[in-house]
Amino acid sequence: MVICLPGECTDSAACDATCKSKGYQGGVCVFISVDAKSGDCCCKTKNFESHDDSSISDATNTVNLYIHRLGSCRLVVACLVREGTKPPKKTKIDLIDRYLRMDPKSPEFIMDPPLHSLGFVFEELSATRVSGRLTVTEKCCQPFKVLHGGVSALIAEGVASLGAGIASGYKRVAGIHLSIHHIRPAALGDSVFAESFPVSVGKNIQVWEVRLWKTKKTEEQDKKVMVSTSRVTLYCGVPIPDHVKDAPEQVKKFVSKFFSNSDVDGLSFFFSHTLDWSVAAMPNFSVNVPQLSALYSIKTPKAKMNLCADQVFDGMLLCGDMSTKLRFASSSPPVLMAGLPDPRKSNQRRSLRMNKCRAAGADGGRVTVGDDVFSVTTSSKYEVDYLGQSTKGDLNLKLDPLQSFENGQATLEGPIEEVARTEAQAAENLIRELGIQGPFSAQHSPRGIFCSRTLNLRSISAIGYDMDYTLMHYNVMAWEGRAYDYCMENLKTMGFPVDGLSFDPELVIRGLMIDKEKGNLVKADRFGYVKRAMHGTKMLSNKAVSEIYGRELVDLRNQSRWEFLNTFFSVSEALAYAQMVDRLDDGCISADLGTLDYKGLYKAVAKALFRAHVEGQLKSEIMSKPELFVEPDPELPLALLDQKEAGKKLLLITNSDYHYTNKMMKHSFNKFLPNDMDWRDLFDMVIVSARKPEFFQMSHPLYEVVTGEGLMRPCFKAETGGLYSGGSAQMVESSLNVHGDEILYVGDHIYTDVSVSKVHLRWRTALICRELEEEYMALIGSRGHREELIELINQKEVVGDLFNQLRLALQRRSKGRPAQTLAATNLDDQELTETMQKLLIVMQRLDDKIGLMLETDGELFNKRWGFLSRAGLWDKSHLMRQIEKYADIYTSRVSNFLNYTPFMYFRSQEQSLAHDSPLPDAAAMEN
Repeated sequence: MVICLPGECTDSAACDATCKSKGYQGGVCVFISVDAKSGDCCCKTKNFESHDDSSISDATNTVNLYIHRLGSCRLVVACLVREGTKPPKKTKIDLIDRYLRMDPKSPEFIMDPPLHSLGFVFEELSATRVSGRLTVTEKCCQPFKVLHGGVSALIAEGVASLGAGIASGYKRVAGIHLSIHHIRPAALGDSVFAESFPVSVGKNIQVWEVRLWKTKKTEEQDKKVMVSTSRVTLYCGVPIPDHVKDAPEQVKKFVSKFFSNSDVDGLSFFFSHTLDWSVAAMPNFSVNVPQLSALYSIKTPKAKMNLCADQVFDGMLLCGDMSTKLRFASSSPPVLMAGLPDPRKSNQRRSLRMNKCRAAGADGGRVTVGDDVFSVTTSSKYEVDYLGQSTKGDLNLKLDPLQSFENGQATLEGPIEEVARTEAQAAENLIRELGIQGPFSAQHSPRGIFCSRTLNLRSISAIGYDMDYTLMHYNVMAWEGRAYDYCMENLKTMGFPVDGLSFDPELVIRGLMIDKEKGNLVKADRFGYVKRAMHGTKMLSNKAVSEIYGRELVDLRNQSRWEFLNTFFSVSEALAYAQMVDRLDDGCISADLGTLDYKGLYKAVAKALFRAHVEGQLKSEIMSKPELFVEPDPELPLALLDQKEAGKKLLLITNSDYHYTNKMMKHSFNKFLPNDMDWRDLFDMVIVSARKPEFFQMSHPLYEVVTGEGLMRPCFKAETGGLYSGGSAQMVESSLNVHGDEILYVGDHIYTDVSVSKVHLRWRTALICRELEEEYMALIGSRGHREELIELINQKEVVGDLFNQLRLALQRRSKGRPAQTLAATNLDDQELTETMQKLLIVMQRLDDKIGLMLETDGELFNKRWGFLSRAGLWDKSHLMRQIEKYADIYTSRVSNFLNYTPFMYFRSQEQSLAHDSPLPDAAAMEN
């Protein structure tokens, strides 16, 4: 048996003689290594037993080809088993150490000097995956002996840049954005593993995800624990200076040492019939095994390979390198296929262990993967699950599932609790090994999607999106700062004193209300009680808030008095109003403007800002230099691609006009889309100048945009793929034949996008609230402060309870009745009074401390207003109440959908009630 690797072992006869001289001639299960440097062929058995040579000629043998590297050798395993026989246990082929480790001390292997200086060793380099290891040493640590966050960022930038350089064809790349989330510390001495893979590869922009893990020893196994996750955005094609013109060749030389571009690592496959398939990334080697020529042949890259198999081993490990792109050309589909790659979905190895599994053909009870096995629920009428959610889009089995398995009873029968526990644990382990963030992990992340009302994405047929602050996020300082500037210019033209005023977004947050009668900005709790207030730009004390509002409730239905700050667009308006209230109170506003009260002042500010938008000055400036105002999100197009390819109809419904929409969407999307795809290709329908919220409530004339210049013509019926202006939501439902809760609408405006679409149309809704990421991290940072505050409150409660008991005892004594406590009975009136005095002093001091801590609670998010979602220590803010009431799910950005699948079932969390905590157990209740 001879296997030749061109350029490594060129003399077939010599190789054959070497094999025979070592006594391994004719063995069917043979482990062959070829020294990459000397070309010597050193055949070894590796826990395999030889079989009868006659099995080689059997055209129905099972073939398992395994290609691997270890040390400086290329390893090939060919294992054949005659039909009808089971291989001995020793023939089970499992994964060995996967990658060639190189000597980090050798100068030719120093690809990244900064990483090398820290001791980082690359283990894998390819266009689809870069990985390596680092032992945490003193030079990697911060003073508390844990991995420095800057080192994590350096690793992320280094491995992502190298991977992007390879993927771009060895062009020069430059990192333009890095976001990193530190999850857990890695301590001094820990071994840290880094892996990186592309999330999006566009014409000029690439996005790579980098994950850092540490190995944690457990009693059963070594468990990987995630340390940090990063997203690195890189620009490809940066000009190369003359003095480093040879840098690309050096990178190529370095990468070639790993054999990564041409390696197909750990492919195992089986089919029930002969299948011709092309491998785009097959390594350049040939196999010369005359006895096996009837079964398969491997030639050069993009060659044909013929395989024939009819049996699967008990416990066979099937795996596929996800960087290998497979194209199938066959008269009939494969009967069973496992571990083969989806080249767009993932760049990581997947492995499945098939237990007691058998492949069968199309006849004689054979089961095929696809339409013959599964059906999709297409109608949601009267079909709901145990949570009352539509089952539309769910997969169903057409056949008895046990027909797919040999001895399936042993695998699937038994108590469902045990079966589910086993399968769930296996799934969790596989997800963790693949480096995929599971839905439970994503929920505990600043970029999670949070569920207020259970939502089955499988039942959603269409997803509509707003544009501004939804599909694209503006830099608030830049966008709202310019809006503020134009507003001030207009106010100055109107005669208002604006000199010396500047944009300060920290004064205002989303979710506040403007009290136009009193010139205040207020923050209310979920019931509408005012918790904090600011008159002009001066915060009011708790006493002043109580005197002004008492038990008065904020009623947003009274629009003549209250204005709710729904979005970032409200920031500049509220800030300008607060500053002008100060000028009005100081008497700086000229009498020539007439008698102005706070309500009239608000109208003047709103008019000035409205002019800035309507006259087009602001949008013209943004369109001329969008890169100054828009924060890029390379992951966003990929998230929408996943949804579209899952069969969702995507809609863009925006109040912006066509010219602005087209310019901004091109800038934000096209450079991140694959090939020559345009942003319009993502959407089944685009509606500009929609005039929300009226779009959801009534019908407006519909116009079709027919030219690139934005010329329009009247239209009476919308069609898929069209670009329209105006119209109504009812028109969308009719043209797409989807209605009500089959549509999910995603926007950033509580009222215009979320509330109205839910109330009037019963659409499902998602709110985009970018501040959630900052709020999430601020809550984590404030955990210690809040725990201390709660402890003080609990202490006051205990002290206060004793004080009240003694007070009751004193009251009863004064009426001639006995005290209710032994302590009070043993105390005379003087002692009772002194004890109460001491307790009262303690409570007063606690009040002072608690009051100061409450004032600073939430200052990590905003020093004046505290947390976005909370009002006071225990309660939710009015904004959070609106979100829970009208948004089924909410998250910080649309690209967070990429952390989930388009088939995700979002389930709402348990809602706590006042009597929920703490609940005693049954035994305690009986006692």
